[in-house]
Amino acid sequence: MAGQDNDPYFGFDPRTLDVPSNPASIFSPAIGKQPSYQGPPALPRYYSDTWKNGNDTGASHGSYDFGGLDIEVINKQIMGEQPGTTEERSQQWNNVAVMLQGVADQLREQTQALAAHWESPGAKKVFLEKVGMTLAYLTAWQQAAIVNSVALYGVAGVMREAQAEMEQLYYEYSMEVGVLKSMNQDPRMIDPYLGRKFIPDRTVREEVAAYDKRARELANRIASEYAPYLTQLENGRAKMVETLNAVVHPGAYGPMPPPGNYYLGNGGGTVPTGFGGAPPGGNHGKPPGKDYGKPPGKDYGKPPGSNGTPPPAPGPAPQGVP
Repeated sequence: MAGQDNDPYFGFDPRTLDVPSNPASIFSPAIGKQPSYQGPPALPRYYSDTWKNGNDTGASHGSYDFGGLDIEVINKQIMGEQPGTTEERSQQWNNVAVMLQGVADQLREQTQALAAHWESPGAKKVFLEKVGMTLAYLTAWQQAAIVNSVALYGVAGVMREAQAEMEQLYYEYSMEVGVLKSMNQDPRMIDPYLGRKFIPDRTVREEVAAYDKRARELANRIASEYAPYLTQLENGRAKMVETLNAVVHPGAYGPMPPPGNYYLGNGGGTVPTGFGGAPPGGNHGKPPGKDYGKPPGKDYGKPPGSNGTPPPAPGPAPQGVP
C-alpha cells in the first residue's frame, strides 16, 4: 500500500483516459478484419464533442484560396488581425495551466497526509484510485491549457510578421501605383500629336495585377504558417471527466428494513420498532432519578396527609343534635 501512497496518481493509470468509451468495433478496419461486434456509439471524450460542430474548424489547413482577392482586401484582412489580443489570450491560458497545477499539488499533498493515517486498506485503495483519476484529469486539462497558450503565442508572432510585411508591400503599392494612376489621369501627360497617354491604362492595370499577385502570395504563405498552430489548438481540448461514482454500503445507516416495509413511502407497512418517536424506556427527555416540573418533597394535586382517595361520607346525626 505504501507504493500506492507514493504513486503520483495513487495507482490509477492515466493512460486509460485515452481509451475510447464504447468503441463501435473491437477490430480496426485498417487490418482488413470485419468487425465482430457493433456496440453503442462512442461516448464523448471531450467537452467540445458535445458542442454543435465542435470538431469542425471550418477550414482545411494549408489549402486556403485567396484567388480573386486584390491587395486592398488582403491588406484589410491582414492588418485587421489583433496580435495583442491573441497574446493576451495566450497569457490567460497559461494562468489556467498554473492554476490547475496548484490545485493538483494541493490535492495530492492533502491526500497523502490523509492516506498516512487511513486504517481500512480496501476503502483506502478505492478512495486513492478515485483521487488519482481526478489528478489525471487535472494533468490532462493542464496540458491542454499549455498547448493552447503556446499555440496562441505562436499565432500572435505570425500575425506581427504578416503585418510588418504587408505594411511594406502596401506602401510600395501605394507609391508606385499611385504615381502611375496620377500620371495616367493627368491631361498634361498626353501626347499632343498622337493624342495618347504617356502612361496608358494597360500599364496601370498590369502594375496593379502584379501587386495583387504579390499580396496573394504573402497571404498564402502566412496561412501555411498559421496551419501548425491551428492544429495544436484543435488538440488543446479538455477531456470530459468520468463521473466519480460512489457506492454507499447497505449498513452505513443501520440495518435495512425488511422487504415491503416502506415506512417512508406509501407501501402500507408499519414503522419498525425504534424508528422515529421517542426512544424506548426511561423518562423521555429527562435525566433519570428526578421528576422535573414539581418542587421536591411535595405532591401537588392532593391534600396534605392524604393518600389521594376522598374521606367516607359522615353517618346520620345523633338524636337531639341539631
